[in-house]
Amino acid sequence: MRQDNMLPINAFYITALRDKRGHNRPAAQWIDKDTGEVLRQRDKLDSTDLLIYIMLLSRADKEKYTCYPSLATIASDCGGIDKRTVWEHLSMLEQMGFITIKKTPGRPNVYYMADFAEWAKSPHY
Repeated sequence: MRQDNMLPINAFYITALRDKRGHNRPAAQWIDKDTGEVLRQRDKLDSTDLLIYIMLLSRADKEKYTCYPSLATIASDCGGIDKRTVWEHLSMLEQMGFITIKKTPGRPNVYYMADFAEWAKSPHY
């Protein structure tokens, strides 16, 4: 990975991600397609969410805050976690408003760092 492509990710921003008091983020849900039952619901980032988000930030374009790694690349960069696990956590990040995923058939998904783009407008440090 080239150093000049990396966004500045500072400790204050990462701390704000973990401590989301006052952000009123929607809860993320993982729903069983067959039964409609809510399998998981949460409103806070876990360590895997944070790892995936930081990996996406490290690959993101400095001006547009976008990147488009494959699920296999994300899984590999995050220590070899399962691709299904990666997809579940990406879905949770999208539901909580940290990222936006643009899906285009036959093309890689484009990940937009929505939360970081807002934070970069007026960083809190």
